[in-house]
This record gives sequence, structure tokens and C-alpha cells, in this order.
Amino acid sequence: MAAVKIRLWQRSRFYATLISTWVLSLRPFVSLRGVCGPGLHCHGCGLATTTCPVGAIAYGGAMHTIPAFAIGSVLAVGMLSGRLVCAFVCPFGLLQDLLHRIPGPKLRLPRWWRWGKYLALALTVVLLPVILGMAVPGFIALDKPTVTKAEDNKLDVTITARNHGDAPVADPAIALVYRDAQGAEVARTAHAWSGITLAPGERRQLPVVSIDNHLGEADLAVEPAELRPVLEPGLTYFCRFCPAGTLEASVPAMIESGSWNPTWITWVRLGVLAAFLALMWLASRPFCRGLCPLGASYALTTRVSLARIEIDHSQCIQCGACDRVCPAELDVRREVGGMECIACGDCISACSQSGIRRRFSLR
Repeated sequence: MAAVKIRLWQRSRFYATLISTWVLSLRPFVSLRGVCGPGLHCHGCGLATTTCPVGAIAYGGAMHTIPAFAIGSVLAVGMLSGRLVCAFVCPFGLLQDLLHRIPGPKLRLPRWWRWGKYLALALTVVLLPVILGMAVPGFIALDKPTVTKAEDNKLDVTITARNHGDAPVADPAIALVYRDAQGAEVARTAHAWSGITLAPGERRQLPVVSIDNHLGEADLAVEPAELRPVLEPGLTYFCRFCPAGTLEASVPAMIESGSWNPTWITWVRLGVLAAFLALMWLASRPFCRGLCPLGASYALTTRVSLARIEIDHSQCIQCGACDRVCPAELDVRREVGGMECIACGDCISACSQSGIRRRFSLR
């Protein structure tokens, strides 16, 4: 009976993670790139619904700004649910569980493995981005344009641009694009202002551009021809070698482009991904337990989380059933509800004495 109860619970957890993966990584409804999702997923993937908080925090640090929204999102989720997200929401956690179910030899990870994720958080998400920063070439951002009707079914478009980079932008260029209600492009006009240079930080109204009027059939959008920030050489932040990013963004991009011209960084990223895929088959949740900086962030909020798992030691008969089903390979009687516990609840189902419970309350 206990085995059936455990299987049913694990199946419900699987379906919950499957649904969250669909919502976070396959954009079933709308794009919410301005919102940080709770699980580890790569927003470099064209189908991603939300932004990965790890990437947002590292990017903000590299730009020497405070990514308050991303940090606040992680703290809010952590204080509400702790590491419950790791078991029920994280797409990469789902992949680890599926690969580990494949029959074959299995191994237990050493206890020191768990400290790797805190090192990854401190070093590759916080310290290195802030210390190394980014080299930011000149790139322009555009205010909402002013549009007035002119003669001969023309529109006069007035655009204000600002250089957000560290280098001047000469001959700034934009594209004026008409898109219909379905997002399809109706017409496009490219324009560059020869002889004009925007200094770093300069904001200027550019000379008027005259274009054909298609407002009756489409909406007008203005897109800058801009130079994006580029990374300094070195391990600037976690995303460059994140196996989730390689799997969800880099590999699909290479397949879609049909070109194969790998750099040494590409080979390293593919090697890291292959190593972890193999380790996921051999060991239970190795990335989650040993390298995930998002899991480390949630672990640090465990002590103040509203959701937690507790054990009543007076009911424990020392049978070890909880230890055998724990995907994090914890000594459940000592570590359940702690920083390394992913709050999956498998131990609750395994306990024949109902001595382990989930609580949602202030401590």
C-alpha cells in the first residue's frame, strides 16, 4: 500500500512539473519576458515565456546595476515556497528526474557535492559579473516616435534616440516597420542619418523621416539597428556554460540555422551539457543538488519560508523508508525541511506512521 501511495504522489509531482515546463518554456499563451519565472530555464530560447532570474541577476551585475526586480522575484518565491519550486516547477528538474528513471547503474553523490551550487551562485552569478563587467559598445534606444500626416499619403516620423553605450554611435540607423494584427510584416523602411554622431549618454531628436502611410492596414513600429552589449573575455557569468541554456537555446539555434562552425566555447558548453546528461542518468538530480545557483538562492530562504516539511520524531520507528525515496539522498530524519531538502514530499508518502508533514505557516 505504501509503495502505491509513493508512486501516485511521484506521478502527481511529475504532472505538475510537466505543466509548469509547458507554461514556462513553450509559451502556450503570451510572452512575459519582463517577468522572472520561478524555475531554471533559458530565456534565450525563442519559445520561453518568462525570463530566467539567474540570467537577469548576472546581467544586472555585469552592467553594474542592481537587478532589484529579479532579486525581489527570487526572494518572494523563496519566502513563499522555499525549495518547493525545485520539485514541482523547475523544467530542468523534470529532465533530471526523467533521465534518472532510465535503467542502469546508479551512484550516490558525495556530501561535499552540495556545496558547489553555493559556490556557483557566489562566484558566477554575483562576483565575476560585477568584477569583470561587460564591454558595452555604443547602442541606441528609441523613445516612442511622433507621427504626423503629410501630403501625398505620406507620414512624417520624428524620432528621439539615446546612446546607452560607452562608445559613440555614428550614422545611427533604424527600421520603420508596419505589422498587421497577426504580427506579419506589411512594409519596412530602413533609414540612417549620415553625418550624425551620438556621444555616450547623449539623447537627441533626429531629423524627420518621411514614409508611406499604411496605418489603415497595419501598426507602425520603430526598431533600432543597434549594437548589443558583448561579454568581456573570461567566465563572466553562469549563463555562458549553463547546460539548461545550451540545451534550450544554443542547440536549437544551431539546428535551426543549419550551420556548424563551433568555437572553443561551443565545444566546452556542449561538453558540460553531455557530462551532466550522463550524470543525470547515473545520479539523482546532480545539477539541482550541486550546481544550480537558483536552487542555492531558494535554499538560503528556507529558514523564513512559509512552506516547509517537518518531522515528528516521537512517531519515527527508524525504518529508513524516507531515506530510500529521497531524491536528494538526505538523512531525512536530520535534514528534512532544511536547505538541501527540495520539499518534494516523497518522504511524507513513504512514512507509514504519518510522522512527516507539510506545513504552510509563519515560523
